[in-house]
Formats: sequence, structure tokens, C-alpha cells
Amino acid sequence: MNQKIKKTRKKSKAPFYALIVLLLIVCAWLFRAEKPAATPGQTEDKKIFENAWIVSAKENTLIFMADGILMQVHADGVTEINNKLADIEIKNGRAIKIGIKEDKIRGRVLAVGEDFIEIDGYGKLPLSEKFAAYQIYGELTQKDYQSILVGYDVQEFIVGNGQVCGAIIQEEVEKEKAKIRVLLRGDNYEGDSHERIAVQSTEAIILEYGEEQRRLEPSTEYIFDTTSIELSSGRIRLSTESGEGMITITSLIRAQGNPSYYGSLEITKQEDRLLVVNELELEKYLYFVVPSEMPASYGLEALKAQAVCARSYAWRHILANSLSAQGAHVDDSSGYQVYNNYPSVELTNQAVDETKGQIMMCGEEIVNAYYFSTSCGYTTDADIWSADFTLPYIKGKRVWKEEIETDFATAIMDWEYPAYDKEFPWYRWYVNFSLDALQNCINIAGLGDAVGTVQGLEVSVRGTNGVAKAITITGSKGSVVIEKEYQIRKFLSPNGIELHRRDGEVITNFALLPSGFFLVREILDEGKVTGYRIDGGGFGHGAGMSQNAAKAMAEEGNTYKDILTFFYQGIEVVLYQ
Repeated sequence: MNQKIKKTRKKSKAPFYALIVLLLIVCAWLFRAEKPAATPGQTEDKKIFENAWIVSAKENTLIFMADGILMQVHADGVTEINNKLADIEIKNGRAIKIGIKEDKIRGRVLAVGEDFIEIDGYGKLPLSEKFAAYQIYGELTQKDYQSILVGYDVQEFIVGNGQVCGAIIQEEVEKEKAKIRVLLRGDNYEGDSHERIAVQSTEAIILEYGEEQRRLEPSTEYIFDTTSIELSSGRIRLSTESGEGMITITSLIRAQGNPSYYGSLEITKQEDRLLVVNELELEKYLYFVVPSEMPASYGLEALKAQAVCARSYAWRHILANSLSAQGAHVDDSSGYQVYNNYPSVELTNQAVDETKGQIMMCGEEIVNAYYFSTSCGYTTDADIWSADFTLPYIKGKRVWKEEIETDFATAIMDWEYPAYDKEFPWYRWYVNFSLDALQNCINIAGLGDAVGTVQGLEVSVRGTNGVAKAITITGSKGSVVIEKEYQIRKFLSPNGIELHRRDGEVITNFALLPSGFFLVREILDEGKVTGYRIDGGGFGHGAGMSQNAAKAMAEEGNTYKDILTFFYQGIEVVLYQ
């Protein structure tokens, strides 16, 4: 019997799924149409740019800088706005709120730190957490608080809610009116603060504090300490009545005795101590740097080379704002340039005057004019301070009168080797370290537990022209490595040990090894190592210009420009304008 079989078929859901997919595609397209893609500097979400700089706003377009980026966004109904600081709220690529900040102040900057700024006439003010500075001359550039130069009035400040929100740097420093601010350290340049400051002058001194001004009588000593009522107003300022005289600090000792200062003295209280800053014209500052860094007996051309070095170095630090939190550009010690340790004399002043305004440039950069006392017949590269610190104009070279090819070890052992510095006392020297003396160096450095009993000393890494960049000390417990020129010289301190110089003088109180140019040899007694002899040459870090070589070169008829282009590679001596 034939039986019909009825086939049944499950109804397909494919049309339903296709409809869902189509709806999702349509929704995604509609969402994309309403929300434009983000452009650089914008996000899909709402964002507020605090203290942004509006370049222009018109015809529904806003151009502004924030976070160092120049941005352009749509802004419905915006009226014409140019060169304003503002908080800008962005949503979906459009400016929806612009809060202009109009309140401005202006004055000479006396100090600036990470969270404060002190402005003449306004005192110390807090910086906004979102503080921003904009350089608007030349190419628009965003900067930070460190770009606000102390001692100058080249910017205006925008304030709001009791804080300084931003700074608009409107012009460059006028070079012909340049001033430098020097933090004066204590006796023997120890410490950067003072318990008391005593001053006097042959002419009347004008004392300014807060909104008050008082005349102090000539030839009378006046003393300030942390309890002085004048300091309750903040900073006090002392200057001579004529503005051209000098003020002597009778409570401060330098090699010359009590030093006297041109310009003004500013005194501030820092906890239970006083800070003193001397502000004066840059060229007058150099009157007291050159004789403090180079004897007048070195001759005019060498002194002129020193003056150009010192001026270049000073400008670098003015622009770097090196000590801005203390209200200064430099201090008066060898950490920067020694200032007013010796008085000015006619020949050093002449060297400054005859090079007035001249600095060294390498391309667009002011040369960082490192110099030192005496070479060993070689100089070295700037990387003695750090492996990643290089300067194209500070390159090691031979400082020889005669071009004689030899290796470093042979040269350093020859006390008559022909170099410009040959006749100077520190050209060659040696010191013997007993094992006990070397062990003392290890203990002073706190390395006793790591090294144990000393068993070996060697120069493990040398830099350009033989300078020691690393030494290795081996002991019963292990080895340690001391790196960098200064740290090596500090570690191998010959203090209390006889240090023999080329001129026969023996010194026993020297804190640092004279230079990093040295050899290490074992001292043997019946085949047993009893210590190490260090044979070295030169005095100072060895990078840049050797001052004693400059003297010898000048005596041979070289000009100051000959000397500078010899020591600094690829530079030009130019008038800084």
C-alpha cells in the first residue's frame, strides 16, 4: 500500500536577523553623522583646557594653544577674540564655553619657583597648578615657570582667584641693559645663607621695604638679622643714594677682606637665616669675575679671552634662570664663577671694556664656556660629567707647542713634555697612597662593607685623551666602580697625604685630586703591594680653555680670539645683540 508522507518544514528566521543587522548599520551611520571624528588635540569626550592661549577667534573658528599644541576647533557664534588667556571647554570637537581671564599685573620678577612667583610691588603670589607661560614674540611657544626670568620685566601676568594663572612673555631681554643677580654665599663660600648682614658705605644708603623708604647715614654700620622689623614686609633692598656707589658687607670675608658691591643688595628671610642677592649690570659683574678667576699679571689678551668666556658663561645662566627660586641667576662661588673674591684692577677692567658685549656662539647657541686652571698637555670632552652630555665645541685636543706624536702614558710621565702649560706648578704632580690611606678613602665613601680590605686599584675606563672616567677598587669582599671626573677626584682625596708638584712644593691639605689625568702604579716592597702611586698632570676638570695655557699663548703673540678659537671648536666671537 502506498502511503503518502507529509513533509513538514521549520519556518526560517533569516529575514528577521537580516532586518536586525540592517537596523544596527543604520543606527551606527546616524550616530557617526552626528559625532564627527576627533582631530589632533581633541577627544570624543568633554575636555577643559585651563589657561590656554587664544590666538584668534572669529567666523565660528577658534585657534588656540594648550599643552604645547596649536589647535583649531569650531565655535558657534564666537565674537572676535585675539591674544587672550582663557579656560576653554571642548565637546565633540566644538568649543562650547570660553572663559576669558582679563585681570593683569606687571612688574619685575624677583624670584620664581614651582609654586610661587615674587613680583616687585606685589610680593609673593601663588602659581596656579595649571600655570602656563606663552612666548608671543617670534614663533608662538608654550613654556613653564622656569622660563620666567628673574630680574626682568618682559612679561605680563594674568591673575584669577588669588593666583597667577599665566604669563605672556612679550619681548626679549634688552642686551645692552643686561643685569645679573648673584646669590652671595657665606665666608669661604660655605653655605648660601647668613645669620646676620652688616653693611656700610661712604655715601648714604637708601633702604626700601614694603612701601617704606629710609635714608641710612654714610660711613655708619647697619646690621640686619632675622628679627629686623624691616623684614616683616618681605624683601628689603639697599642701594647707594647716587646709584653709582658701592656697599661694603662688613660681616662677610673674602680673600680681599670685606667685599664691596655695585648695584643693589636684596635681603630676604629664609626660615632662621638670611639670603642676600646682589643685582648689578653684567659688565660691572665681570669687573670682579675676571680678576677673581685670572690674575691680572696674565696679560691683556689672556684677560680678554677670560672676559669673553665669563660673559658667555654668565649669559647662559641668566637665560637658564639657574637659581630662580632664590631670586638669582648664579652664586659667587666656583660652582658658577668666582665673583668679588679679589677687587677689580685697571688691566682686568680694560679687558672687560675692550670686549664689551662679546660672547662666543656656536651656530645659534651661546657657548657654555667651561674653563680650568692648567692642562696636562691635553684637554678632554664635555662627557666627563655625564655620558649623554656632549657639546660640539668642547672637544679634547692637544695643548702642545710642538706637534709630537706619543701616547698618554708616555706623555704624563714626562715632566718636560712640551706643552703650553709646561712651566706651571700643576703641570705635573704625584701622590703616594698607602693601602691604609686608600682604605680610609673607601671608609669615608661608605664603601667598606662592599669592598672589605682593599686589594687593588685601577683606572677601568678612560675618556678622550686619557682622562679617567671610571676607577675600580677591588677588595676582600668585592669590587666597586667610581665614575665621573669629579667623583673620582673627590674619592681619591689626598688630604693629609704629601702631594708633590712640579715646582717642588709639597702640599698636605688638598681636598681633591688635582685632575682626572693620571696613571696608577703599584708600590712594591719585596714583591708585596704596599700602596699605589698616582702620577698625574694638570689642575681642574680639563674641559674647555686652560687658563695657564692661555697666558702662555698670549705671551707668544696670540690674540684673545686666537686663544678662544683654539680651545673651543667651531665657534665665533660675536657682539651679543
